Amino acid sequence: MKRMLSLTLSAMCMASLAMGASKGEDPATPPKEILALLHDHTPLTPTKVFDNLYCIGTKSVVAWALKTSEGIVLIDSMWNDEDAKLIEKGLKLYGLSPKDIKLIIITHGHGDHYGGANYLAKKYGAKVLMSQKDTEFMLSYNVGPNAPEYPKPKIDQYLKDRGKITLGDTQIISVETPGHTVGGISLIFPVKYQGKNYEAMLWG
Repeated sequence: MKRMLSLTLSAMCMASLAMGASKGEDPATPPKEILALLHDHTPLTPTKVFDNLYCIGTKSVVAWALKTSEGIVLIDSMWNDEDAKLIEKGLKLYGLSPKDIKLIIITHGHGDHYGGANYLAKKYGAKVLMSQKDTEFMLSYNVGPNAPEYPKPKIDQYLKDRGKITLGDTQIISVETPGHTVGGISLIFPVKYQGKNYEAMLWG
């Protein structure tokens, strides 16, 4: 029987909600230390988390690369073109080719998740997926984490609640988990570790 693992990935701005604002501050404004991390683009060492799942990113935000029998599913794409190039380098470090990116799943409509997708989609012909609600949110909101410096990609396919996305031998289930954004999506997918199969859930 497969075991259920939970990979919780959240934007740093979500952490601010848990920490709370200081007395007298607007509770909607993240503390200064969180804001500092949000804009700290110091690269992290790319990590092979499971046999088929890789984490690439910076102190600010990360992307996940899920390897399948027919190519790579990239989950989120960080802030911008420079971050997209960091993803390219991270894949190559593990002998993976960015040319094999077939799908880019954007879990929610903030720039730190969609900003690198435009570069990668245009360069490698990958399809970009996001929920319809967050696509509309992304296109209508143009300040803060959705400011113009974070390129907005063309969305090729909408993710649906309990929808299934298949690439090769891998099936991903998308689940609506609104809250951080109106149309945020979390994902359930298979991972492998030392010859054993597991189910992972990644919170978007």
